Amino acid sequence: MDSLSTPLTHHHGYYARITKALDRIHRDFATPLTVEILAEAAHMSISAFHRAFKQVTEDSPLQYLKKIRLNKAKSLIVHEGIPANVAATRVGYESASQFSREFKRYFNVVPSQAGKIGYAQVQSA
Repeated sequence: MDSLSTPLTHHHGYYARITKALDRIHRDFATPLTVEILAEAAHMSISAFHRAFKQVTEDSPLQYLKKIRLNKAKSLIVHEGIPANVAATRVGYESASQFSREFKRYFNVVPSQAGKIGYAQVQSA
């Protein structure tokens, strides 16, 4: 057996399972999602899921979820003119202040300014 075939086959299985979790994140990003829920969707233990997810996406599951939420919120604020606190709630944040801090950290601009400067200028830091 080729020494490369086992890791590739093993990784292929991870990709298929992680895809289920990614689908769940993209579909249900505004709902409370935990690593436990996502690991269950992937039919993996929490520790194996966390490792495999990071191998596939280069982010932890919760970092990835945060990026999805922040980018969806940016779109709501910039394209639809939704106020930041409403966008925060729509994408799953319970705290507008936490959302504002994370938005600022990720995009290097406060949410209230994002709509004024336009989508293309609001880039991740």
